[in-house]
Amino acid sequence: MTSVWHFWRDDMERKITIKILGRPFSLVAKSPEEEAEIRNAAERKDQKFNSYQKSLPGRNPADILSFIALNSIVEAEKYRKMLKSKNAQEQKLHIELERYLENVDKI
Repeated sequence: MTSVWHFWRDDMERKITIKILGRPFSLVAKSPEEEAEIRNAAERKDQKFNSYQKSLPGRNPADILSFIALNSIVEAEKYRKMLKSKNAQEQKLHIELERYLENVDKI
């Protein structure tokens, strides 16, 4: 389902072409890490598409892609909330540590 070609550009960015439902989409990767992320995301999209296509026979491929997009956004939202909670916990621990260190000097 996904084909990825890359060409080096003069500024050392990579132009990545991903095929979705047979149509090419061009992206620019600014680092090797970002290129790997794009390739991994394209592969995961293909895996999910194939899985949903088997479990939802007869559905329009665009509907399946919409379902994948919605599920991906819901998953990202869960991780965003979890990260926000972890950041708040980290901030709270940092404040507690600062208070503790201030009081250590008084002992």
